[in-house]
Amino acid sequence: GSDLSLPDLSALERLTGKAPVPHGDALWQTLLTAKVPLQRGGSVADLEQATQNFCAELLRNNAATGNFQTLLLCTLDHLELAQAEPAAPAQLESACGAVMLVTIFLRHMVETLEAEARDLPAHARPRARHTHAQHTHVLARTAFDRTRSQDLLPHLELPASSDGASAARPPLGRQFVEALLSFLVGCELTDASYTLHMEAMAALLVCM
Repeated sequence: GSDLSLPDLSALERLTGKAPVPHGDALWQTLLTAKVPLQRGGSVADLEQATQNFCAELLRNNAATGNFQTLLLCTLDHLELAQAEPAAPAQLESACGAVMLVTIFLRHMVETLEAEARDLPAHARPRARHTHAQHTHVLARTAFDRTRSQDLLPHLELPASSDGASAARPPLGRQFVEALLSFLVGCELTDASYTLHMEAMAALLVCM
């Protein structure tokens, strides 16, 4: 059985559903401070199995909702708080949960799109294009060489805003990788931060 509680499932249903969840919505605080789905432990395999349907739903609905991008924004916020001196245990725990969720969803996206790319006839497979836009709008180049980058990139881009603010900001994928590296390099490994350090390294592995 799953260790996810009903409130946790309800939050995941909203996150992966057909309606956008604004950045300031209370859902993010609820989801990222819940105990079970945010901590690695003996139930990680059960957690990932339980969230497969949610991963598929997010991939299906995110083009319309942008909820994965909002999750990335929340994760960046939590990683910044986790680098405070000293960071409170609650801040480290929330950052850990956010990174873990991003990793689970991102791994599913990469693996799903990679499988779809393998199933395409050779003449229909997209060629890697070495353009400035591609290099600056990816999490890690190797992951996108294996997938249909034109399908994955929209999940990592903020929608255009009328004032052009989103276009002026670095791509979310790059911000995420830089935030992970900043935490790993800048924060001392302690008993309190150990789990977040492990999650950050796991996330970088998915990005490679």
